[in-house]
Order: sequence, then structure tokens, then C-alpha cells
Amino acid sequence: MADDSSLKDTLIEKAIEVFSRKGYEATNLTDITDALGVSRGPVYYHFKDKYGLYKVAFDLWATEFQHDHDRILAQDKHIIKILEDSIYCCIDMYKHFRPNFFVGIDTVEDLSELKDRYYLLVQATYDKKVETVKRAISKGEIRRSISPELVVDMIYVLYDGIKDGLERPVVKLKESEIKTIVTIQMLGIERFCCD
Repeated sequence: MADDSSLKDTLIEKAIEVFSRKGYEATNLTDITDALGVSRGPVYYHFKDKYGLYKVAFDLWATEFQHDHDRILAQDKHIIKILEDSIYCCIDMYKHFRPNFFVGIDTVEDLSELKDRYYLLVQATYDKKVETVKRAISKGEIRRSISPELVVDMIYVLYDGIKDGLERPVVKLKESEIKTIVTIQMLGIERFCCD
């Protein structure tokens, strides 16, 4: 039974890797099973089909995404550090699920239920960040004249810019360079929001 559970976990990790590289529609079950040297039988047994395997991989992403953000937003730190941590969380998730894991979530009919869950989770996380910024405003960490939504939007724009940079084949950002970019941008956001 331990081997069966281990094989299931291995299938999920390999599925994340393949879906992240090829996207949902372009992935065949044999892409995953051949890479592991197993038959399709365990996939059918544990997940029923490609969608079942993708759904489990998606659920893993959703659970990690929500858990990590809830943990970060509950920290007793200055708001700028909390928002910076949330950027690094998104970057780490992106690196694990990039660049094509979510390709097709808006267009593939099979994924419509997951699309709805994806956007609900993203909206809920956005709303939690706005509430965290509102608390920071009430504590005097951010000027009262600043819109909490604007602060969160700046964080998303920063993350999206880094993500776009990571997707470009000509851009070879090193970990230290990403940290430098985030630090410089966060200093600007802090100056705008806190001075």
C-alpha cells in the first residue's frame, strides 16, 4: 500500500511537471506515464482519466496557494514585508506550475468548474490582501489617503512583471536578480504608501 501511495504522489508530481510544460490540452497520459516508465493503469485506477489527474494537481495548487497566503497574511510584520512575502510566494508557485499549467483554464470546456474555482480563489486572496492593507492603514503603517486596492494592485503588477520576465526566453533572471527587483520596487511602494 505504501508503494501505491508513493506511485500516486509520483504521478501527481510528474503530471504537474508535464502540464506545466505542455498545458492541459497538449498533454497525453502517455507523456506522464512514459516519463515514469509505468503503464496508464495506475492513472486510471487513482484518477480515472487525464481530467481527474489534472484536477488533483489543481487541488494541490489551490490548497498550497490558499494555505501559504493565509499564513503570510496572518504574520505580525510590517505591511510592506507581508506584501513582499506574498510576492515571493506567488513567484515560487509560478516556478513550480509554470508556464503552461493554467493554459486552457479559460477556454477548455472540461476545465470550466476549475476555472470558476480558480477565479474565486484568486478573488478571495485579493480581498484578503485588501483587508490586510486596511488593517495596516488603521495601525498607521500606510497613509490613510492611500487606497488599499491600489496598494494590492501595485503588488499584482509587480508580480505580473516578474512573471512575464520569467516567461521570456531572452531574459535569464537569477534568484539574486529577482530579489533585487523586488527590493527596489518594494522600496518605491513603501515610499509611496508610507512617507
